[in-house]
Amino acid sequence: MKNVKIISIINGYLDDTFKPDSKINKVEALKIIGESLKWDIKETAKSQTAFTDIEEKEWYAPYIKYAENKKLIPEQENIFSPNENITRGETAEILYRSIALKQIPLKIKTNQTKSETLQISPEITISAKWEDKKTDLDAHFLGKNEEIYFIHRLSNNQKILLNSSSSQNPLEEEMIIKELPKGENTYFLHYYSGKKTFASSKTTVEIYDKNGLAKIYAPPDSKGEIWEVFSINGKGEITEINKIETCEESELSTAICSRPLN
Repeated sequence: MKNVKIISIINGYLDDTFKPDSKINKVEALKIIGESLKWDIKETAKSQTAFTDIEEKEWYAPYIKYAENKKLIPEQENIFSPNENITRGETAEILYRSIALKQIPLKIKTNQTKSETLQISPEITISAKWEDKKTDLDAHFLGKNEEIYFIHRLSNNQKILLNSSSSQNPLEEEMIIKELPKGENTYFLHYYSGKKTFASSKTTVEIYDKNGLAKIYAPPDSKGEIWEVFSINGKGEITEINKIETCEESELSTAICSRPLN
């Protein structure tokens, strides 16, 4: 926190307190994200905002204008509610859209599929999160000629540590990969139960490497039980797939939809 304050991303409150346990509202989150990713708020300073509850003189107006202009804020009515607490899903969506704006060096593979290389040593963590409490998702890791690694505590694979959703944290499934299997491996989610879609459940997949958060994926707004997120090879090269299919359409369905999970 000291380092974050020193570079003027977080200034604290007027009474010189930091209040680390307090929730943050929408405009506070926008400033933190904007300063961290070096938004050029001067670029959109003269633009007009469609939000009727935003005053031009407020300190946060430039951040809202930038986010609105760059379509970083999910579409909504003309009310922004700047002092309303921000949810984890809203934060992830703004981050995802912000990162997507930045030009990321890409390695073009021989099949012309765009991929990017993450520095995954010594380990990589993949975290699937969602907000709808009535939704149950299961994460899977499939090698080309290998078994599917189900997310549950009984796995005996010591290279892939599995942490399923629990009563303490039912809206998250985490996979820690200490050593990537050789060949192409696919990470995907199965919509096991619930009445919503991946998108309406506000699902996100976050990839962490040794330097912290490396990538965030948000699902397409379409119906289907299988969200095929990305593939990753033994060198740590990630190829985005990001498609949703029904059990009838997906090539992965025979391993997932046709048998109950343990």
